[in-house]
Amino acid sequence: MAAERNFEPAPEDCTQYNEQDTATSVTSTDSPAHISSYSSLPYCEKDPRLRSHGGNDTLQQSDYPQRRTLFRRTKDLFRSFWLYEILAGVFSLVCLTTIVIVLLYQDGRELDNWGWSLLPNVVISFIAILAKASIAVVLSQVLSQLKWNLFYERPTAIVHLRTLHEASRGPQGSAKLILTSKGLLASCAAGLTLVALLIDPFVQLSLTFPSRLVEDINQNSIFLKAQSFTPSAYKDPWSVTDVVIGAYQNFEVTNEIMASIITGAADGPLPAQVVNCPSGNCTWTEPISTLGICGSCHESTELLIRNCSSSDTDTYTENPREVTTTYCDYSFPSGPAVGVWTYPNCHTDSSNELINCYTSWTLWNSSQEDFPLWKQIYEEQDQNGPAVLAKFNALQLDPPGNDSGILTAPDPRGFSCELHFCEKMVSSLKVVNGAGPVSETSEEVLYWLPSNDSILDSSAFPMATKSVMTNTAIEGPQNYSVSYLDLSNLQGYLAMIFAVSYADALLNTYSMTANNLSFELPTAPHFVPGLSFGLPLGAHLGRLFANSQDVNQTLSKLTTSMTEAIRTGSNATAVYGQVLVSKTYIHVRWAWLSLPLATMLLTCGLLLIVAIQCRNKDIPIWKDDPLPLLLHRLDGLDYSMLTDNKRSGPSDLENLVRAVHIKMSSDKSFMFERTHSVPIKG
Repeated sequence: MAAERNFEPAPEDCTQYNEQDTATSVTSTDSPAHISSYSSLPYCEKDPRLRSHGGNDTLQQSDYPQRRTLFRRTKDLFRSFWLYEILAGVFSLVCLTTIVIVLLYQDGRELDNWGWSLLPNVVISFIAILAKASIAVVLSQVLSQLKWNLFYERPTAIVHLRTLHEASRGPQGSAKLILTSKGLLASCAAGLTLVALLIDPFVQLSLTFPSRLVEDINQNSIFLKAQSFTPSAYKDPWSVTDVVIGAYQNFEVTNEIMASIITGAADGPLPAQVVNCPSGNCTWTEPISTLGICGSCHESTELLIRNCSSSDTDTYTENPREVTTTYCDYSFPSGPAVGVWTYPNCHTDSSNELINCYTSWTLWNSSQEDFPLWKQIYEEQDQNGPAVLAKFNALQLDPPGNDSGILTAPDPRGFSCELHFCEKMVSSLKVVNGAGPVSETSEEVLYWLPSNDSILDSSAFPMATKSVMTNTAIEGPQNYSVSYLDLSNLQGYLAMIFAVSYADALLNTYSMTANNLSFELPTAPHFVPGLSFGLPLGAHLGRLFANSQDVNQTLSKLTTSMTEAIRTGSNATAVYGQVLVSKTYIHVRWAWLSLPLATMLLTCGLLLIVAIQCRNKDIPIWKDDPLPLLLHRLDGLDYSMLTDNKRSGPSDLENLVRAVHIKMSSDKSFMFERTHSVPIKG
């Protein structure tokens, strides 16, 4: 059956136009008159197909192309039912779903386990670009269709046809459309076009790559501890020959112990504990107990009892004169008394008058308490007593300063000090970024455990904390031990170095008591700034303690340093910890995916709304097809209005399209109806 379309009736004299030069009447645009003459032509003259039918206003089916291939029919079906756009929207959701699945699987996993050469953010970004491109296709077609919907629903200025067309082409046109605000759906589509630009960066922002410290089971971290102190390897105490220098016994202690004493007493922080941490980040989860040495000093200045005496002696002068030297003996509540010398030192002038007088006195003097090892361990009253290594009383005096003349020594500060074996508990031990180790350390005094063996049969003396001694169920590693020979050597050595005196200038003679022996020290040159008496190591200790601002802290540092020497010595055993290495992980911040998801869902929803609107209002689905614009004619336009507006530039066209308001014909004909015009701006 022939498809028919009715046009305006042709005039009877239509044939007169057949003889005219249609090329001239249609295509010539030399003058506005040609436009007017063409607009007055009958439709039969405008359409050659009508003319061929002799003026009949009916187009036959044979006048249209009859070739409609399967491809054309499929294409028309896709365009009519929004199948392209639906597939694009579904594809964008599939891309987002793929991203979510990949992120769910990779979230919390090590980046090293990512099997591809491309990084995860590159892969995710590529998928996001595909999703964004699909969304752009949908929004472009929706905006293209909305221009037809706009002209179908109400009269609109021709310029808005261009505005919607530009919006369908990209973000720039969409931004202009939002500013003109032509229709809610069009504004929403333009806004989504702009928001869709953020899909790719937001998807990439959802991925972060934090670093974490994880255990490396292929490496070992080592912290040393000691359960015993036997550097002499359990030598027979009676086979060791005592070497006597003067009246001092050469007590054999390791070089590490001697070095630790000076290191601990010196100013400044102690060296870090020795650990083996190959990665620079290690941790030990369990507390570690080790044998150590603890010490403390209690000030007893107010309990001192002074007893002073004076004598006459010579000074270091070419012309000696008698001056008074004072010696004060201070008694402590327990232990030995400690003395202080005060010695004026002067020169004389030619008339034998005293000049350049100054006074020197003892700055530090300590005296070791004598307690035999036999008594400490084997006498009944001392069994289960604390494992004491040394006890000494000490006096510390401030230096004279820059004052000259014969001065009186200041009152000393008295200290009662003690060193003993203890258990040191190291907890929360860790090394962070190569610094440390950092730990929390507590200590508990060790006590001698009962022993029925004689000293010759005992290779080592056991020790334990009070908590172990009162709990018989605890055995083994909680007990500590020290060999007799090493205990004797250490106690004897500490007794020697803590029997020391230090003065700020020279004294002519000095008497000290150590193991009930008296010594007369030689006179030294007067320009020596200070003088110490005792063993060489004790001489250094005297100076360090004399200059100490906190005697108790100095002794605590000294014992901590000695503990480190015992812990890392020949009796050390390894405690293995966790070696932590830095690993990069994949972390997903899911909130950043909310914008891409919302954009895709809103786009699909907008597509559905526009499709339903077109169906309900029977609006043709032409989208971005330019052909309907070529086939439509503009009815009601007075072409004479164009005669006064020459084509001189873009401004003329802009004025015209803003002035003329049109609407699509409601009778489904290929025609725009002019509704009204506004004055054209000059």
